[in-house]
Amino acid sequence: MKVNVINTVPTFLEYWNNAHQKSVDEKKALWSTKYHERWKEIFDVYFTNWGGMELLDKSIARYSESITNIKSNAEGIEERFLKIVDDVERIFGEVDLEINLIILVGFYCSNGWVTSFEGKKSIFVAAEFYDNESYLNMLIAHEIAHVLYHEVGNIDLKNGNLGVSIFDEGIATYVTKNYFQRTR
Repeated sequence: MKVNVINTVPTFLEYWNNAHQKSVDEKKALWSTKYHERWKEIFDVYFTNWGGMELLDKSIARYSESITNIKSNAEGIEERFLKIVDDVERIFGEVDLEINLIILVGFYCSNGWVTSFEGKKSIFVAAEFYDNESYLNMLIAHEIAHVLYHEVGNIDLKNGNLGVSIFDEGIATYVTKNYFQRTR
């Protein structure tokens, strides 16, 4: 599997470095110009189902509490992700697929999900959510399992079939559990 990494966290950290001592209105304006506009296409996807602008005020108030976790979650995530891809891929077998890994700082409402971005299956990971490495690794394994299951099983969740969606979550949960049992 080929993985294209799009890491928005360095841009967020530049924004926060400039904004953290400013007023709320200044922080919001800087968020728009220094972070959102730079990654507009990613946020267009984020705002379709996983976050909304109405959460910006509350999120800005929480970023200072999470900044250490955001920084540590972004450090080494690419290498960690690729290792977990290899481990989870062993469960499914090698898959010839190109995906995106997108790391962003969102609004504390969705921790990770799979959708399409730039015509490729894409795993989104929200860096503000995690305060320990095990939880982040679990989420990565879970989301990779979704991608691999969809590819191997030729699954399209857009049909709205509840049974397929429930089975999809069950497979991803099973793979995550199996991954952790094998890596302990």
